[in-house]
This record gives sequence, structure tokens and C-alpha cells, in this order.
Amino acid sequence: MEQRLGISLTALEHHDDEVRARFSDGTVDVFDIVVGADGLHSTVRRMMLAPDSHSVYHNGVSHVWINLDEEMTTGDKAVVAGREGSLLQIYPYPGADRTLLVAALRVPEDPDLPALLDQISGITRRAGHDLANLADATPAATEARLTRFAQTRQSRWHTRRVVLVGDAAHCIDPLSGMGAHGALLGTSTLARALQSTPDVTRAFIHYEARVRPFTQISQRATARTVEYFARTGRRERLTTLTRGLGELAGTLPAVLSRSGRRSLAGRATP
Repeated sequence: MEQRLGISLTALEHHDDEVRARFSDGTVDVFDIVVGADGLHSTVRRMMLAPDSHSVYHNGVSHVWINLDEEMTTGDKAVVAGREGSLLQIYPYPGADRTLLVAALRVPEDPDLPALLDQISGITRRAGHDLANLADATPAATEARLTRFAQTRQSRWHTRRVVLVGDAAHCIDPLSGMGAHGALLGTSTLARALQSTPDVTRAFIHYEARVRPFTQISQRATARTVEYFARTGRRERLTTLTRGLGELAGTLPAVLSRSGRRSLAGRATP
């Protein structure tokens, strides 16, 4: 497989049975199909389907990722806790005396990082006595970064001879732990579909129909869980819970069929 580094895609042009790709170094390549596997802020998606403003879902929650030079006293078991308008996920690094602490909560647009680390330290301390050493280390953490909760949500993953896979099509969000699963499921399903039919459009439709139920329910479950714990008001939480139940009920038609159950479980279908 040819790899070309240091250049960027500048245009995609559809023709009857091919796609022409133009690059920043002035070269033009011709392909039978183009597969956009270029992540949450996909260039291919932006050119062919929708801008980020129409396809990326944000809910106002941010993730604070903190690496701590401390070992978890709970051993090799992860800890997940919802406390005080936040969702904590704490994981030990295998084979190292280090811990990853991720806090999902609402963060000001221009946050004061030391104050934010102090806030997370207090939340962690009150989440359990066995987390006291992690709470103590959090204010002085030198490896901390912020990301925004984001998911790719759009009505289509393909157009003519261009198709999206992975986060470009259906980013679930890192907190779900299912992004790689969805990407592998999609890639495998797309490859099988292209092998089974010479009709590119039919292959793309089959791929999307098989993979969308799994990624959609994963997205909704992840978003509603994060939103439930990041909201402190009873009315806000009740609204989030009600919407989540409504989305869950929407999966019932798929549950009634064998292929639908396989799709919801994230299993590739021949």
C-alpha cells in the first residue's frame, strides 16, 4: 500500500465510474471508490456530505484527561463513579505505577486549569476513601488535557463512490470504549459487501444498514449516560432519562429480527 506524507486532500471529483482526488502538491489520482477513514473532523465528509456544524454533536460536556504517577489501591480494577455533576472513569496502566483519571463534567469556555484540577480532586476524594492517594496527586498533575464530548451524527455515510468508515461516519466518543469496535465492524462489513456485489451503491447501502443500529444505540447510550451525570437538576435528569427510554424503545423493531439483534450487538453479518 502506497503512503504519501506531508500533503493534504484539496478536492474530490465524481465521474461516472471513478473518483478523482486532487492533492495540495498538485497531483491528481484516480480511484474506483474513496473511503474516508479520516476521523471526527473528516475532510472527506466535509467535502462530500456535510460540514462539522451539521454533522458533529456536542452536548456541553468536556472531558478532563489526567495522568497520575500513582498506583490505584483498588488493584487492577477500573472505577466508574457518578458524583456531583460529573462522571469519573479511573483506569490503572497495566504494568506501570500510573493511573488515568478521566472526569466528564461541564467546564467553562476558558477554564482555570488549577482550579479545575482542585475541583476534580475534591470530587475524587468524596467518591471513596480508596481513591485518596489519587485525589491528593490530582492538583499537582503535570499531564492534563481537555477535550469536548463529540459524536458524528448524520443521515448518510455515503454518496456516489465515496463512503465513510470509523469516526468519520459514526464517532461514538472515547468514553464509550466502543469506537474501535464500531470501526472494525464497519470496515469488515463494508469489505464483505463490496466483495459480494459489483454494484457500489448497493454495497454501501448494505454496509450502512448493518452497522448503523449498533453505532446509533451506542451513541445514544453514551450521550445520555454522560448527560445524566453531568446535570445536577432533577428536572434536567428526568428529561435526559425520559429521552433515553424513548430512544431505547425505538430499537424494539430491530430486536424482533435476528439480523437486527446481530446489528445491535455489533456482530458482522455475512
